[in-house]
Amino acid sequence: MRTLIVTALAASAAIGASMSAATAAPLIVGTLYQETSKLTCSGPQCSVPFTQIPVGKNLLVTDVNCTVTVPKGYLVFKWELLGKRPVESGVRKLVLTAAETLTYANYTSYVLKADGRHIIVGGDRPDLGGSVLATAGLPLSPGDYIPVCTLSGVIQ
Repeated sequence: MRTLIVTALAASAAIGASMSAATAAPLIVGTLYQETSKLTCSGPQCSVPFTQIPVGKNLLVTDVNCTVTVPKGYLVFKWELLGKRPVESGVRKLVLTAAETLTYANYTSYVLKADGRHIIVGGDRPDLGGSVLATAGLPLSPGDYIPVCTLSGVIQ
């Protein structure tokens, strides 16, 4: 299965939007599954939602890629893939690690990855979430920033 490489997006998002999600419908070919979701976040914590897995099916996640572009001086901290249940509070998680950091004039893009096997059961909604931390002298919230994330796996 090919690993999809997510490229950094310009961080010029809609000013003043607290959250606006853009999720394409999952691409399913046979049992292969892939979905990309992006969100404009305005606070230090962000959660990128994906489509709920149909009841009676399970998604075996094999690759997770995320690019989080933030203003220079902010750090990306502890991003995780969760399988959120609609009713229960229990979650299972897979932690992403920084694979690469790209610095531009006023922005830094963090490329985050998780390779491995993680099961999202039918009825659960995959969700990628994490935080952005300020270094000394910067406001707590970085303003608008954009995480773009892709899940790949097998649905059965």
